Amino acid sequence: MSTKLLQSNGPAQAKITNTDLKSVEDLIRMAEYIYERVRRSGVDPRDDKGNDNLYDDLRLEFRDFAMNYPIVFRWIVQVRQFSSKAFSQYLRKNISNKWDTREDYIRSQADYLVLLFKALNTHYKMSEVREYRKRITEKLLEEDKNFMESYKKAELELEQEEVELKAEREAELKASVENECRLKENNIEERKAKLREKLFNLLQENK
Repeated sequence: MSTKLLQSNGPAQAKITNTDLKSVEDLIRMAEYIYERVRRSGVDPRDDKGNDNLYDDLRLEFRDFAMNYPIVFRWIVQVRQFSSKAFSQYLRKNISNKWDTREDYIRSQADYLVLLFKALNTHYKMSEVREYRKRITEKLLEEDKNFMESYKKAELELEQEEVELKAEREAELKASVENECRLKENNIEERKAKLREKLFNLLQENK
């Protein structure tokens, strides 16, 4: 499965857009619609490239939903798992939450996956739920850690590139100014030489 970073399964009756996100019910309908789109896409779940393209296309089309509920969106598109019941439970618990830290937010994403696990596995043991929560939380935290490290590395590389570009521009500007000065000096020397030649010729004529 590609790890690109982010159950009432009846078909949606109408297209839903980003502007429809006004309530829990609207969000559930949106998720159901996206899930139905994925199921009807014809993309094999084992086709990583095809799923990446599908993920990118749907993320552009449903950018607000994908941004606000990345783990729900990711599991719908890449894992092909969704439960209206689990999403409803998650929304009613977290829709107004403001997390103090990034880790708190990541753990809340794991909460949704635990709810999804319980919704899709009706005969579960609590020991299985605890183990799944531990495993999926560690996975999401590790993914986020790797993402932040890559992001910071990219930021440093960008800053370094900007420093180097600035130095290059300053060097080019300095070289351009120096070249222009040399051209002016050469032009002055040429004019002086012509004047000296003119004076010499005048002196020769007056002899």
